Amino acid sequence: MDVLKGQGKRIVFFLIISVVLSSNTFADANRNKTSIGFLIGDPVALSLRLPITQKSYLNISGGIWAWYFWEDPHYNTGILAVDFGWMFSKKNSRWNYSVGIGLNIFFADNPKDSRDYDACLGIRFPLGVEFLVSDQISIGLECAPFFQILPPFAFGPYVIDQNAGLLIRYSF
Repeated sequence: MDVLKGQGKRIVFFLIISVVLSSNTFADANRNKTSIGFLIGDPVALSLRLPITQKSYLNISGGIWAWYFWEDPHYNTGILAVDFGWMFSKKNSRWNYSVGIGLNIFFADNPKDSRDYDACLGIRFPLGVEFLVSDQISIGLECAPFFQILPPFAFGPYVIDQNAGLLIRYSF
């Protein structure tokens, strides 16, 4: 029965993504502007979003594991994420949705991996939702599951990890 619960969540997730990706109402030109943001979560990071087309963008963010501040100073690993994403919205809505693919670069070993190394690389899949408070301010949530590929992650207990947090953006 527990297997069915997990399968049900996956099916709902893929249905939601399918609806968002197949929608014909993309974000208006004024929604995908150059913006800077602050991610409060894991990691704590600064973010720069650069529009490429009316509905696609490049997002570059850099920060540090949030656990460093209250849990364990071993989590002092710097993180750089570079994502290519697509933005979607409904007409006359203050909500934007985004999906993307990108890379995570850790500038030291991944503290959740038991091995020591100088750096590592991972693939990430950011998903986001943001609310436009005004023409220049937005507040949103971002979750980016990632899989460490170089060096291969020591399997246990984390195979797929995630970055997530509350994102506040200023567009100009």
